[in-house]
Formats: sequence, C-alpha cells, structure tokens
Amino acid sequence: MKILTSALFMSLLCAPSVQAIVIDIPDEILSLRDPFKKPSIKVQKNLEPKNALEQYAVETLKLVGVLTGPEKMKAMLLAPDGQTFFVSERMKLGLKRGLVRRITSEAVYVREKTINLLGQEENIDTEIKMRAEGNQKEEHLVSSEILPVNRSAERPLPSDSSVSEMPGIAPEHSGQIFKKRRR
Repeated sequence: MKILTSALFMSLLCAPSVQAIVIDIPDEILSLRDPFKKPSIKVQKNLEPKNALEQYAVETLKLVGVLTGPEKMKAMLLAPDGQTFFVSERMKLGLKRGLVRRITSEAVYVREKTINLLGQEENIDTEIKMRAEGNQKEEHLVSSEILPVNRSAERPLPSDSSVSEMPGIAPEHSGQIFKKRRR
C-alpha cells in the first residue's frame, strides 16, 4: 500500500505543469440570482401603523353597515376587539397596508400588496362581505320520523314489522332518518 501511494505521488510530481484556464464572465450573468439559493425577501421600511385600522388583519374585520351619501359611500367596519371604524375609498387598512378600492352596499373591496417568495410584488384582493345576523350557517343533525304516505290505492303501505325486517336497518332506527338542517 505504501509503495503504491508513493508511486502515485511521484507520477504527479513528474507530470507537466497544469495551466489555469481563465474565462471572462460577463457582469450580466454575475448579477443574476443564484437559482440554488433561497431568494432574499425585501423588507419594507416604515411599517408602523399610521391609523388604528392598520393594526388588524383584513380577514378579521367585519362589515357592519354602509352609509350612502351624495358624493361617496362609507363603510362601518367592526374590529375583533369590538371597536368600530368608518372607512372610505382610498383609505389604508390591514397589516399589509391594503387599499380600499371600492365600497358597495354589500361589500368592501380591499387590495393588499405583498412580496411573494420569488421577491415579486403580488396583489391580494379581499372582499369583506356584509352578513346578516340570522344568516349563521350552522349544520345540526336532527332526528325526524318518516311518516308513511299512501300514494296509490293499489299498493298497501308496509307495516312496521316489514320495515324492521329489512336488511341493513336496525329495528330501533326503522322509523327515523337523520338529515342536515341549516339554521
């Protein structure tokens, strides 16, 4: 083993000298981002909230009402902590300093600008819709009984004993069905 390594070392010393190859790389290529590294995200300066609405995320705000006037519409928004705010078009709101683009009688449209993973500016459009108090979509399982209805005089209705003997239906659930009800 020692003889082999020393012979290899001697052959490298006796080899002709290796010349370095110098390639002139243009500056345009050197200024490009390395595709194997994560892109650096530009941090925006002066992100301190200028008004109270810039302390809340747009998704947490709720539209309570809309005021119509002779010149422009104003919307009343409810913050998560219970405070109410009046906004008009071109006002800034939200953590990402979104701009109120339009106010209608049903919704407020907000556009937020953010920087994605590639370092590009991206617009996020959010719609804050008005919800009625009674329009809570909760689903509950409600038990209801099936009442037999005689639709034709020729066919008799099945008795309770024949329903309970049907395969796949337990006798205690033979006259009930579960369905979803929205409130």
